[in-house]
Amino acid sequence: MGGGGPQGDPAVGVRVHGPHVREAHPAQHRHLKHQSYRSDESARDHHRLGQGDRGAPIQRHRLVGPEDPVNGGAADQQDTGTQQEPPEAQDGPADQHLLQRGEAEVADGQRGGGSPRGRLQARHVRDRGLLDHLGECLTGGRSGGVHCTDVTNASRTMLFNIHTLDWDPELCKYFDIPMEILPKVRSSSEIYGLMKIGSKLKSGALNGIPISGCLGDQSAALVGQMCFQDGQAKNTYGTGCFLLRNTGAKPVMSDHGLLTTVAYKLGRDKPACYALEGSVAIAGAVVRWLQDNLGIIQTSEELEKMAASVGTSYGCYFVPAFSGLYAPYWEPSARGIICGLTQFTNRKHVAFAALEAVCFQTREILDAMNQDSGIPLSQLQVDGGMTSNRLLMQLQADILCIPVVKPSMPETTALGAAMAAGSAEGVSVWSLRPEDLSEVTSEKFEPQINPEESEFRYARWKKAVEKSKNWETTEPVANGNGETSIFSSVPLGFYIIGSMLMLVGAKYIAGHS
Repeated sequence: MGGGGPQGDPAVGVRVHGPHVREAHPAQHRHLKHQSYRSDESARDHHRLGQGDRGAPIQRHRLVGPEDPVNGGAADQQDTGTQQEPPEAQDGPADQHLLQRGEAEVADGQRGGGSPRGRLQARHVRDRGLLDHLGECLTGGRSGGVHCTDVTNASRTMLFNIHTLDWDPELCKYFDIPMEILPKVRSSSEIYGLMKIGSKLKSGALNGIPISGCLGDQSAALVGQMCFQDGQAKNTYGTGCFLLRNTGAKPVMSDHGLLTTVAYKLGRDKPACYALEGSVAIAGAVVRWLQDNLGIIQTSEELEKMAASVGTSYGCYFVPAFSGLYAPYWEPSARGIICGLTQFTNRKHVAFAALEAVCFQTREILDAMNQDSGIPLSQLQVDGGMTSNRLLMQLQADILCIPVVKPSMPETTALGAAMAAGSAEGVSVWSLRPEDLSEVTSEKFEPQINPEESEFRYARWKKAVEKSKNWETTEPVANGNGETSIFSSVPLGFYIIGSMLMLVGAKYIAGHS
């Protein structure tokens, strides 16, 4: 799959996995009125629901044969600030301005502490080396390379105004980030530049290939699922779950704990489309937890067989809030619980409950989206590694009470980046207009239980979620009358009682001496 490269060289789609911006609950940043926030599937602030920063090497995937005309597209793991490369050959005044903020603050930011400014500065310093490497690989590096990003990736930096589609001076000032160091923001589908391979790689096979598509990973999956109409939605099942719903050309501000973000902008002169987004912290990660921590299963495939063998959780509910709850609750004090256990509950029921937990969490986000948009979703399109679990997909349809549609093409993120690249002006090897799109081969899972049973199970799940909240708290424990007691802390109680006994004993001894 490719676009119109000038010399018929082979295409390479590049998926870039880089450092992440930490996400906060929207209520904690109400003064950052223009910003959209997002949670990514594998990197979050642990205190605010996540697992910290991590990076992964660049992966290249051949998309076409060597004789096909091509172009390049990139799908960036969102919350990264990487696109192409910085323009200067050496650190300029902007870089010195940033670096001179103090090594202590930057170091503190790298550890995950410190101020928001320190954390963002640390992220920039960490990204700088990756930017240089990408620049050399893609468009010539510091020797005339292109320093740009697209609207979907820019919206993850906490510096972007999703309404004006440009860097926001107020936010940049708040974080003390010089605007001159930021890349130029462009659409998700246009020719940004031509590939120019650096001398270190000793390869000219990609020289001259236009780079014409750039999308964040979840936005690329939305495009790959062809969710171009207002009201269409997709859910990606990975380590976590990420559900995006297209809201059209107008951003919808959520009143139910969701995030408003830029979905895509497929052309320089095309309008931007927005989306509501909700994220689940633990989806595929619960499988790994059952395997590594409890030893219930040996492989992920075994989970489906084990759960299918019982076909029910037998009233057991599993809330995997290991580091809090994401959307729509944003509850960092929540912790994981397994409840509804009886003497008949066994590991197979727990395995079934774990799969149900993924589906229930998706239902909560979908309910919030339906309330925000006012239009119930008619079907959910799905992708990601966990969609190979057919039992999970059937459970999802049963719990949502709507069909779940799984495309035959599993790599929707890479497909979305390629679609954006091929439709760019100057490439135009295909069209993304609705009337030009063809039907995609897919598998549909229809609900197989009645709505009453689905609602009963969902109500029990909501009850379990309430039990998981406010578990991790620093507030003192109150007595039955709602008053705080000094004896609510056992060590403190022993200390006070022991001190009183020692005083009484000392007076007694003094009186008889």
